Amino acid sequence: MKVLGTVKWLNVKNRYGFITWNDTKEDVFVPQTAKKKNNPRKYLHRVGDEETVKFDRVQGRKGPQAANVTGPGGVPVQGSKYAPNCNYYLRPRGPPHNY
Repeated sequence: MKVLGTVKWLNVKNRYGFITWNDTKEDVFVPQTAKKKNNPRKYLHRVGDEETVKFDRVQGRKGPQAANVTGPGGVPVQGSKYAPNCNYYLRPRGPPHNY
């Protein structure tokens, strides 16, 4: 069952974070791999703090956990405003090659 929540925080380096479930204000653990749809324009696939998301609440080994995290309506998550855009990292480096 999909429920709505707000991202409390997510640490990309440690690959986990927490979402506050809107119905009960309970914090739900979210591993980095729980995101189902990422913003394709973002290089670092992460959700932004305070972003509204939809997720499946499942029971993990240590308590409630989020799975299949998407944006509201099943759209990709917006991504952090601090995550660079993908096209910056895909541009060629160095002098042009004339083959």
